[in-house]
Amino acid sequence: PPAPPARHPPPPGPAALPMLGSPDFLWATISGEPLPSTLRRYAHTYGPLFAFSTGPVKQVWCADDVLATTTLLPLEACAGRSELPGKATPFGRGFLFLTREPEAAAPRREAQRTWLREHAGATQVAVALAEAAPTVHQAIEAAAGENGVGSWPRTPIASALLGALLRVFTGSTTAGLGEEDVGRLLTALSGYRKRSSGPTNPLATKEDYAEEVRVLLLKALEVTGMTVAELDEVDENRPNPQELLPLLTSACVGGGEIFPLLLEWCVRRLALQPEVQDALRVAGGDGPLMRRVVAQVMRQCPYSPALGPPRKVLYDVDVEDHHYTLPEGALLFVMHPGLERGSALPPPLRIRGDGGAADEEEQAVALRMFGAGPRSCIAAETSFAFLGQALALVLKKWRWSLPGYEDGGDDADHLARDLLAYTGDGSLLVPLHDTPLKFESV
Repeated sequence: PPAPPARHPPPPGPAALPMLGSPDFLWATISGEPLPSTLRRYAHTYGPLFAFSTGPVKQVWCADDVLATTTLLPLEACAGRSELPGKATPFGRGFLFLTREPEAAAPRREAQRTWLREHAGATQVAVALAEAAPTVHQAIEAAAGENGVGSWPRTPIASALLGALLRVFTGSTTAGLGEEDVGRLLTALSGYRKRSSGPTNPLATKEDYAEEVRVLLLKALEVTGMTVAELDEVDENRPNPQELLPLLTSACVGGGEIFPLLLEWCVRRLALQPEVQDALRVAGGDGPLMRRVVAQVMRQCPYSPALGPPRKVLYDVDVEDHHYTLPEGALLFVMHPGLERGSALPPPLRIRGDGGAADEEEQAVALRMFGAGPRSCIAAETSFAFLGQALALVLKKWRWSLPGYEDGGDDADHLARDLLAYTGDGSLLVPLHDTPLKFESV
């Protein structure tokens, strides 16, 4: 629809030069200021809504996830996506992120949500993770060694969880990929996100990694009996619930690295409160307590500067309560709430609920991590089930702690801060220090 005339100025932020962007942001990047620090500085200076330019692109950031999910993201004007050429992504033509207009995305979105509900629920997740359990436990046991102290085995657990994710979507233990292929897929995903763990080939482009991801996922989907043509076919007028390629690709790109990272943050955060581990172990499974704890960790420990991919502002829209206008064409990001704490320690995890309105509000807060409105994440429930059951799998056999922390003393605070410190790696925020933990079999 045609936009009404803008009545307010754009959100505040550092000055920008035509085509060059905001010199302050450019200098912060060149001088090595981490992006989370820059965003935190802008939020403190300009308030919960601020804007800056990177070259010709205007970015609007919201540092208040309540404002974002209750006011901004549900707006039709904030429900667009950036249209990218198909060759620049591994997703294929059916991927929702490539559909700019929310109306065009809605039918396929509903079809894919239906498929997830029917084929990728808690039951399928439980079966897939049960098959991954021996690999996970062996990796932890090997990392802990004879004295029970060692660093979290990041790579083998990432491979095990990626294999489980493939199992959820294909229904096959092998999913058409061997151990070597799963390793190649992890490497390609890291290259696609431009992570330090990705390939070091300076000539490889994002498109090269996208094609590698695509080829490997098509191979994984051979077990379904569908041909490449069938998997790649998209009928704009008849959305197909079996659009496995875009669904699996979004799961792997969105979850293949995120799930292992979130699991590691859960393990690190719970190392400071072994009593919460005990409560979760007694409760068992992926119940309300597990979801309450996982949701708190997701908010306390940032895994990315932003919550999900950005929205595209389709036309000028006024944000009345703040008296700003979001300009057409801007990219709208929601800042991860965990960035606000900086290097301070988060509050203790809460394990008791009242079973009423407060618990319902907590669930609503948890779901804010997956966005809101017509372009929110359609796999929020699957994601919660996967992460909760993966953590339950670890808790079933292990109890862990941070050596030296439970003894208190002057070093305890420093040890905890080091454990939860993060650094940028591509588009993700990962643990800064390879801190050893003490693992005990239960």
